[in-house]
Amino acid sequence: MNTIRLSMESRKSIFRIETLSEEINPEWAIVFRNCFKDPLVDYLENKEKNRVCQLLQGSSTKWLQRSAMQASLYLPLASNDEMIREMIAHVLKQHFEFVNTSYSSVEINGEERSKAELYRLSYPLQLAYLFYLRTEDISQFSLLFTSASSRILALWEKELIGSGKKVILEKEFLIEVIQYLEEIFRNITRHAALEEQAFTLKKRLVSHAEFASQEEHALFRKGLLVETYREKEKILNLLLGKMKEIQYQDTVIDLLFCQLLLNYFKV
Repeated sequence: MNTIRLSMESRKSIFRIETLSEEINPEWAIVFRNCFKDPLVDYLENKEKNRVCQLLQGSSTKWLQRSAMQASLYLPLASNDEMIREMIAHVLKQHFEFVNTSYSSVEINGEERSKAELYRLSYPLQLAYLFYLRTEDISQFSLLFTSASSRILALWEKELIGSGKKVILEKEFLIEVIQYLEEIFRNITRHAALEEQAFTLKKRLVSHAEFASQEEHALFRKGLLVETYREKEKILNLLLGKMKEIQYQDTVIDLLFCQLLLNYFKV
């Protein structure tokens, strides 16, 4: 598959990971191609033909989470590759438009949002902040972003605090993302009211209990913390085993595996 449209730096990185993965464990290389290389090539080829690729098509928070995690895999290449930067910016624009359309009001038929739905909304916010850290680009923090993040904060206030939920899915991750918003509102967009809203919500979330993380997420975080290659290899193979067990059904385990693989190769 052709990656010629990418910078030389990106092509070298992709070739290195694919080649070394093949040498260590051919199954690693298969997941890397399916999860990292093929979606990237699909985006590039469809862009050239003025067609919309799968990464940019979706209408649910499951798509929101998965596409944000997919795009985050390419962040290490973004600083040296204009094509990658353009792709991530496009993904973020699609995300914020989806949020603004789907959550035009926090009162939608009086329905209560699931813990998973509320948790997934944090992923485009995380991606926007990490994209800024990698590239120093702030163009994604537009009025579209401000509107979307404001709607998400309001929804979190209503569903996590106002409804009296005592247990929150991935609470620490949620608090981390809210801290990103605080920094953005304070130093970049200069929205004092939204900064205060984020700060207040963060303080109130601290007292809530947290659901135990899913096993694959716990394994992934452990893999980021271990220091030796042998330990990381063990966890990568455990994630690979989990992928075979559940056959990718309704999970992001392949994306967690690929993210840890990049960490393993110090990308």
